[in-house]
Amino acid sequence: MKEESFGLFPIRGLWIGLDEVSPLLLEREWAFVAPNDADSIASLVKDQDSLRGNVEMLRERLKPDAFLIVRRYLDFSDVRAAWLNVREQAQRIITALNLIFLRSPLYEIKLQNGSDGQRMHPHPIWLTEVPEHPELPLVFLRDRLLVSGHHQTLSWTSWQMLSGQRRSNADIDAAINAAPDIYKALLPGGNVQNSFESAARALMLSFNVASQGQFISSAVGSLDILFGENNSVRWSSMQDYVSTLCGSGSLPRVKSVFEGRHRFIHRHIEPTDPSSHLITVAVVAAAFIRWADMLARYKDRTASLDVLEAIGRLTRASRGNSAEVAAALAQISKMVALPQWIADWSL
Repeated sequence: MKEESFGLFPIRGLWIGLDEVSPLLLEREWAFVAPNDADSIASLVKDQDSLRGNVEMLRERLKPDAFLIVRRYLDFSDVRAAWLNVREQAQRIITALNLIFLRSPLYEIKLQNGSDGQRMHPHPIWLTEVPEHPELPLVFLRDRLLVSGHHQTLSWTSWQMLSGQRRSNADIDAAINAAPDIYKALLPGGNVQNSFESAARALMLSFNVASQGQFISSAVGSLDILFGENNSVRWSSMQDYVSTLCGSGSLPRVKSVFEGRHRFIHRHIEPTDPSSHLITVAVVAAAFIRWADMLARYKDRTASLDVLEAIGRLTRASRGNSAEVAAALAQISKMVALPQWIADWSL
């Protein structure tokens, strides 16, 4: 028999106001709450002492910025299957929101970048895994755990820069409502093309790595899934796809990202540029945003790939200054506008 159940997941990169904790949250399929008040979270259920203790444990060990509550109706005759079910929903939610917020950032920060001046950058959000997860590094002293996972290692923008920007579930709902249907379909209950959903999940998981080189490798790897090619196309062709999607002037950045992935994968050399992960996420986000638009327009992955390859060929042919080639290119090369933060880091 299925029972009404709730999963509570620690989240980083999303700051929710304290007034969001209320019994009304349990009427939603999912919602975010602030982690600061364990008593208020515990008051949402009957067994308050048990939940309060576990919330405090998660707060102390993982230092989350928010909690995600997921509501499900589950059969607990198989407890592990029930847990995997609710965890799958949480991963779908974070996957969808990361893509939506890369397209229209919920948090956007100005970063000083040496002589280049200021550049905008959105803040990623991700599920925080438990410290015992074998794929995540631990940093500890004899008397306490210091860090679990990737947060400090990658040097994503410090939470102090964003701590005043509290959001509400209504803000998140508004962002979802404004997003194209292909992004909404990533959420629980949606139905999206398999390769796009799988690529989006791979990109989301790339935020759970331990170094810049690992992030570049994982994020660029998600593009292979995005185009649905797997091993059937050379990486040089994929670089052409991404350069075409990112647009004129992006080739040096795209090339540096692919070269960074190659050095890490084949020689385990970490990048020396401290901004390499920011450049990578901009290039990858541009590819996702414009590829999603092409899938929505042409309704088919194969057709979208054919158009993308045609744009690339016509772009190369236009170097001969043929007016006819330029006219043909203009007809099919229109791309959806990218947010400013992507231009800041990809050009």
